[in-house]
Amino acid sequence: MELDHLFLCVGDRGRCGDLLTEFGLREGSGNRHEGQGTANRRFFFRNLMLEILWVEDEEEARSPLTAPMGLWERCGGEEGRSPFGIGLRVQDPEEVLPFPIWEFCPPYLGGRGCIRVGCGAGTEEPLVFCIPAGAGPYGERNASQPKAEVAGAGWVREVELRSKQGVPLSGPLEAVNGLAGFRAFRGDEDLLTLRLGPGPGTRRRCFAPALPLELRW
Repeated sequence: MELDHLFLCVGDRGRCGDLLTEFGLREGSGNRHEGQGTANRRFFFRNLMLEILWVEDEEEARSPLTAPMGLWERCGGEEGRSPFGIGLRVQDPEEVLPFPIWEFCPPYLGGRGCIRVGCGAGTEEPLVFCIPAGAGPYGERNASQPKAEVAGAGWVREVELRSKQGVPLSGPLEAVNGLAGFRAFRGDEDLLTLRLGPGPGTRRRCFAPALPLELRW
């Protein structure tokens, strides 16, 4: 089990992604999630994809199929809702995950399996999910996507995810905390920190409050 991508749910239809392109990050192609009601902008680092996600179709996002994902609430900017999602991948599609799951099977996957979503966490905590084998952003379809980097550093060395949640970490988030280079913890703000490259990370760019993201390199 390893990190595949991270999403940031926003309420401005992705316009805050311009902050990243203005900073100099190269942007890949975006897409629309049929049946899920969301759309995205994507930034491909060499080992991890960053997704700016927003609700494009309220009816789809609040449908019986998608509502349990809590994407409508997460993207609405309501106090106490976590805007983060943690996408995992596994090499063996039959691998049993170390936390209980339920299956989400949206139309845009085209019958290529279902997303396994961690149970036990509400929308006050980051969403933890595992994508079907071969369906993630690093499959063959995205091999030619432009790679994002800062000052030549395009490899995400460490991920820190700070959340304002008022509850103990759930089983899925505790399991992800066991992955090398990833740490989730409670803090006084919602903030995703990506540490790039092999350097000490003394340089920093924070995009909050418009986007709860900071880069260190």
